[in-house]
Amino acid sequence: MHLISAARLDDKTKGGNRTKIFIEACDRYCERKGRHYTFDIYTNPMGVSINSINVALRQPRPDIRPYIANADVLVQLSNDMETFCYSDNEALEYGVPIVTTPLTVLKELPIPEEAMLVCNWDMSNV
Repeated sequence: MHLISAARLDDKTKGGNRTKIFIEACDRYCERKGRHYTFDIYTNPMGVSINSINVALRQPRPDIRPYIANADVLVQLSNDMETFCYSDNEALEYGVPIVTTPLTVLKELPIPEEAMLVCNWDMSNV
């Protein structure tokens, strides 16, 4: 499975700590089940350390759209300060499911349940 995130994870509101928890959970799951994944994260230098062979930290790029469209899942774990959450909406427009937090805006959008996995704010359901 190929995951992607395009966020300024050096900004505390963009979910860097949640992303780290998510990665650790994915690594544990894959180790137990003998599965594999890759996670490309396009970000500024992060405030948290990621130590996973499955994750590639990449520089931000203006032509991110084709990369989002080619991913299996987009991960965006921001705080609930997003008024529209561009990344989530962009992925959904390409038919790419999302892993997200319970953003208020999600209640206003016609998103099929099977197109998103909503992580609790404390990541307790990952």
